[in-house]
Amino acid sequence: MKGKSILSFAALTMAVTSMTTQARSFDLPAGCEYGRVKSYDVQYQDVRNAIDSGYDIYNDPQTYPDPSQPDQTDYNQEEYANFFEALINLFNSFDYLRVEVPKHVLQDEEFRAKGNLFDRYAYVRFNNSEFGYVGKDKSNLDANSYLNMKFSRTYGYGLVWINRAGGMCSAEGVWVQKKPRIVSASASHASGKIQANVQYLIDKYSTAAKDTSVNARLTIRVRDDLYGQSTSRSISLSALNGSQTISITPANPGINSVSISLSDGKYTDGQSLGYVRVPGTPKPPCPRCQPL
Repeated sequence: MKGKSILSFAALTMAVTSMTTQARSFDLPAGCEYGRVKSYDVQYQDVRNAIDSGYDIYNDPQTYPDPSQPDQTDYNQEEYANFFEALINLFNSFDYLRVEVPKHVLQDEEFRAKGNLFDRYAYVRFNNSEFGYVGKDKSNLDANSYLNMKFSRTYGYGLVWINRAGGMCSAEGVWVQKKPRIVSASASHASGKIQANVQYLIDKYSTAAKDTSVNARLTIRVRDDLYGQSTSRSISLSALNGSQTISITPANPGINSVSISLSDGKYTDGQSLGYVRVPGTPKPPCPRCQPL
């Protein structure tokens, strides 16, 4: 099948014990279809190394990574050695079972994986490269099954796959990222305009970072406090981190509320920057319009 390859997993059932002594069971099927949905997804021959690199345990998982510093990783090689050994031999196959997952997900936050089947009321097993088997669901009237899951210790590339009786399997990669972040921001008046000075961070595994057709964007919104007129302006960001100044002419002078938002193509961060007074006399938007 054009554009797809097949992951052949050595039949393997493994129970391993984590640091919290919670057993993890890996049930890897004998054959698995691997679909590259996006051009920037990892190629099949590089999946093993990508998952290895993606399984990063940070000293402080709450710390946002500093893009200027190298990654701090702690690979649990022993626990996942057998899993990586199972990612071998790729070949073509048919397409009658397919997994669908969001292309980008947030670290340690749940997302929904979907299984597309031929038939109804059939159980599908859901798995991922961090936890192994995570649960099962029976397909509904539309022949779809669903399960929520998350990646807690993966930062980078992860794999999700579904399988059912008879060896049918479908796998797809996901990029596990952190949310974009407005580090600091302030607003002021300058020559009849309102401007915001913003310091920001965009994650290196976000849509804007991986997809050349998507730009990170910074948006400023202002709202006239007297008549409620609002306006906004957005600009594209060429760097994943740095400082940016964005300005806008309000719909009306006087007191305006100011807010900003930062988008990485899928996820956003926002802040309210309070009120800024712009010199001038506010004008009603229509002859009979009254103040709020």
